[in-house]
Amino acid sequence: MVRFEPKIIRNIKIAWKLRLTALGFLLPVAVLLYLLVSEKNIAIDFAEKELKGMEFIEPMGELYRYMWQYDREAIYGVSTKSTSSLKNAETLSGKIDEAFRRLHENEKKFPSYGRISDDVREISALRSGLIHNVKRDTLDKKGFRSLELLQMLRLEMIDVGNLSNLILDPRLDSYYLMNSVLVRIPEETFQLYQIIHYSDRINNGSRLSSDEVSRVLELNGLLKSNIAKTRIVMQSAFERNAGGQMERVLASRLSEAVSRARLFTQVVDSALKTKKMPEKLVFENISFQAVDANFRLWKSSSAELNLVIKERIAELNNNKIVTLIAVGIIILFTTLLFIFISGNVTHSVEQLNEAANRVSIGDLNASVDINAKDELGNLGLNFNKMVSELRSFIKERTERFEETEKELTNRIYLHEKQEEATSQQLRNLSSRLQSIREEERTVIAREIHDELGQVLTVLKIQISLLSNKLRSDQQDLKEKIEKASHVIDRTVDSVQRISAKLRPTMLDDLGLVPAIEWQAQDFQNSTGIRCSLSLPKEEIEMDDEKATAIFRIFQEALTNVARHAKADLIKIYMGIEGENLIMGITDDGVGITEEQIRDPRSLGLLGMKERAYILGGSVTISGEAGSGTSLRVTIPVNENKQKRINPLTEKTS
Repeated sequence: MVRFEPKIIRNIKIAWKLRLTALGFLLPVAVLLYLLVSEKNIAIDFAEKELKGMEFIEPMGELYRYMWQYDREAIYGVSTKSTSSLKNAETLSGKIDEAFRRLHENEKKFPSYGRISDDVREISALRSGLIHNVKRDTLDKKGFRSLELLQMLRLEMIDVGNLSNLILDPRLDSYYLMNSVLVRIPEETFQLYQIIHYSDRINNGSRLSSDEVSRVLELNGLLKSNIAKTRIVMQSAFERNAGGQMERVLASRLSEAVSRARLFTQVVDSALKTKKMPEKLVFENISFQAVDANFRLWKSSSAELNLVIKERIAELNNNKIVTLIAVGIIILFTTLLFIFISGNVTHSVEQLNEAANRVSIGDLNASVDINAKDELGNLGLNFNKMVSELRSFIKERTERFEETEKELTNRIYLHEKQEEATSQQLRNLSSRLQSIREEERTVIAREIHDELGQVLTVLKIQISLLSNKLRSDQQDLKEKIEKASHVIDRTVDSVQRISAKLRPTMLDDLGLVPAIEWQAQDFQNSTGIRCSLSLPKEEIEMDDEKATAIFRIFQEALTNVARHAKADLIKIYMGIEGENLIMGITDDGVGITEEQIRDPRSLGLLGMKERAYILGGSVTISGEAGSGTSLRVTIPVNENKQKRINPLTEKTS
């Protein structure tokens, strides 16, 4: 069966696979926890926004009550010069100013309610204008203007509710109570204000037109309907309140407000039927009681509404904490379970892995002790059985191999002895060939220099004598003789150069140091590569074989630089360190790699190492591609005190 398994999964250790599996479980739990907490936070933010809205609603409700009462007291006091009415008006004016002050504080506290703040300032400005014109206004005109202002304030309360999430969600326990505070009770109070305004005109001697009578009938009918709606909405709020605390607090207020408002509607119905209003004092007493009862219901409902919202916020916070604790316990339990299981599995796997590693390095006494009856336990038993069988098999094979090994060891020992003898013979032969080659070069160089040099010298003298005996009219022949003389000079130079390359006379006559200096100068002249020398001031005493070997190594090194290094500068050092002669050659060329150094086809390098090895010395080559090459030659002054270095392996032998 083909099983899909990405390579990256195969390369992960089993402990990390288990961790990733746990992470795969915990990740959706964490996402779910985040969503649950986010939902609670959204609900809390929703409720906190409702509380902000209530901070605007409460002073607006007080303005809604006190502004109407202030108008009546102020106008009545001005018209009748009643000291008590004017004093009441002054008290009410202070309450109105306090309500506006609270609204202005909320503007600074909640700058996001900018549009509401603009409307509140407009209502405040209009209210100030009405207060300043109290003495010049009639009751009729003043009443209508106050009603318009109160209508603006009532609509503004509804706008605050809409902006603050109030009465938006019927599923909330505060929905019906909010509806009463924002809509039902203020609307009922406004209808009371309107009917009282029309009754004031009748008591002042003005007759109502048929349209106004119809309007009063309509308002009274709406008031009756609104009283019933308010009662129904408040009862619904009581039913939604699980603890029943709301009904205990507001039931008496609701009963009083309903009875007072119904009494007011009955008085208005009676007056419209008889076309005669009751005495002004009696009617005002009934109307004021209805308005006051409505306001007390509104105030108590607002306070209860704040309490309900705060309780909802506390409940949401508690639910959030409970959710966090519950999910935290689940995550903790799951984590502990994972740690226990993964630790058990990982420990068993590590035992198997450690035992397998021990077996892989030859420890056949390795075994695992997994006290489990699962697949890992069976695997441990099978592993121990396999190791036991393998141990028996290897023991048997080892005994057979030991016998074979002894026989092979003897054969190898004999072969190595023969090979070592052969290698030594080859090295001796190589050393002898080097000596013969140098002797032949010396002989050839001397014969070329002496024999051919003398012949060319005599030939040049004869040509010069012949040129002197020519007549002046044999100019063409003289020119040819001069050209032949130049050819002889170049031939002499070539003979000297060839002779020097075969065997520099300077090496034999002056020693190694001048020969190195001469060779470096000749190399610089012929190749253009600058040579920087650091040589001993005095000649180094050594036999001709070592001097020749060092010089040939130096020549080969320069040849390699010219062919491969692409260098601009060569630094050459030679001196005595301890009992060894040291020669160092460093260039600034393209460098050399380890593969090139060990390449068996690098015959020049092998030749230099072999020359040094024959003399008991060594040649060390180092470098990196692009960083130049360094060559260090070490030749012992006293061969008996030096170890011989194998030029091919560069190890002490």
